[in-house]
Amino acid sequence: MTKEESVNILKYLLAKYLDDERYILSTYKKIDEISDRPPVKGIMYEILRLKTRDFSSFDKDLVADLEYYFG
Repeated sequence: MTKEESVNILKYLLAKYLDDERYILSTYKKIDEISDRPPVKGIMYEILRLKTRDFSSFDKDLVADLEYYFG
């Protein structure tokens, strides 16, 4: 998985499962500021903690891919 793919997945999950737009935008900025490797574990922890609905089966697969590549 490339950096660009992981960034796109994280941003997609943030937008779909969190409701706090200010938090989403500040997290987008944080993701974009990391030049070599996005903080996948930390961002996923926050998504899991703050999500307002359950993951779809497709999105569960995306989360599993992130876990596989980034631990």
